[in-house]
Amino acid sequence: MKQKKYNHLCKVPNTDEGRAFIAKLKYYMKDTESAHRIRLKGRNPIVGAKAYNGGADGGIRLAEAKNIALYLTYDKSPYQEGFDQAKEWYHKQGVERGYERGYNEGWNDAREYIMNQVREIAKNEQ
Repeated sequence: MKQKKYNHLCKVPNTDEGRAFIAKLKYYMKDTESAHRIRLKGRNPIVGAKAYNGGADGGIRLAEAKNIALYLTYDKSPYQEGFDQAKEWYHKQGVERGYERGYNEGWNDAREYIMNQVREIAKNEQ
């Protein structure tokens, strides 16, 4: 099987029909409260056009592209960002509590072990 080469969702021709398809897709994504957004990149330059950032990622201005590549990205609305931050904070608190609990249990076990050793030595000396 041939290995997949690109990370885009699909490529759409940069025509009125293609742009109408993208607008309709964005409308449906917004209407259904999707957690994703569509990111657009111009691909396959028309004759005479150059990549505007030196061609590092192959990005071309949409007006100078034959095709438009669609990529899925996560919606980073303020609500979603707040939710992500709360999830990270909660996970961090749980991990820290787990470390602290493990440290305290380990300390108590070690203290108990040492006290038992001291008691045994004291019994043997008597």
